[in-house]
Amino acid sequence: MDLGGHFLADNRDDLNKWEFPTVELAADGYLIIFASGKDRGGAGSALHANFQLRNGGEFLALVDPDKTTILDQFDPEIPQLDEDESYGVRASGNLWVLNFFSAPTPNAANGSGKVAEAVEFSVSGQAFTDTLEVALSTRSGSKISFTTDGNRPTLFNSTSYTAPILLTETTILITQITGGPLTQEVFFQVTSELASASSNLPLVIVQNPGAIGTTYDGMLLAIKRPSGDENRTQFNANEPFSLTD
Repeated sequence: MDLGGHFLADNRDDLNKWEFPTVELAADGYLIIFASGKDRGGAGSALHANFQLRNGGEFLALVDPDKTTILDQFDPEIPQLDEDESYGVRASGNLWVLNFFSAPTPNAANGSGKVAEAVEFSVSGQAFTDTLEVALSTRSGSKISFTTDGNRPTLFNSTSYTAPILLTETTILITQITGGPLTQEVFFQVTSELASASSNLPLVIVQNPGAIGTTYDGMLLAIKRPSGDENRTQFNANEPFSLTD
C-alpha cells in the first residue's frame, strides 16, 4: 500500500498536519515515523513528522488523503507513559484492544511484556451512611465494565461505565477493562449511630443478604481497627478499612 498523500495529525483541528511522502507499506509490514518535529525523510530514509508528542499524553490520528476522514486514532489521546514503556494495540481473541507494553517492539508486532492496566477508583472501599458517589478511570481511557452484585464482569452481565456511580446500599463494585485485571472495592452502608461509634477495640460489621440461619453465601465482613492519634476505632467518612468475604 502506498501511504503517500495520507496524513498524521496531533491536533483534531489540523488533520493534515504532516503528509506522508510516497512510501510503500507491505501487507503485515511495519513503518516507523519519528515524532521529532524535524519534518524530513522520503522513500528509503527515516521518516520524521513535523510535530512532537507530549510526554503527558496527546491525540494522534491517521487521516485519509481527503484530509477529513480519520482512518484510525488514539482518542481521547495517547496516555502518559513511563520511561521505556509503549502503548498500542494487541490481539485479544477476535478483538483488538489497547494496552501498555513494558518492552517496546519497533518493526515487530505488539504482544509481549503487556502491562496490566487496572481500573482506578476515586475512593477506596469504606463505610457510608446515606449515598456515596464513586468515579472510575484508567490511564488509557479504555472502556470500563463493572458489576455491583459481586459477580465478575462479563459481556452479558456487566454495565459499561459512563458516569460516576451513585451507591445507595452496600455494594461490591467489581471492574475491569478488556484484557486487564479485576479490581474490587466493597462499600458498606451503615446507620448514623454506627457511623458515630467510637471504641478502643476493633469493630466488625457482618452483613448477610440472605435470611439469617439459611445461608452464608454472599456474607460480607468489614473490619475497622483503632487508628489515629487517639487510637480509636471510628467509621470516618472517606477512610478505608479492611474487607473480607
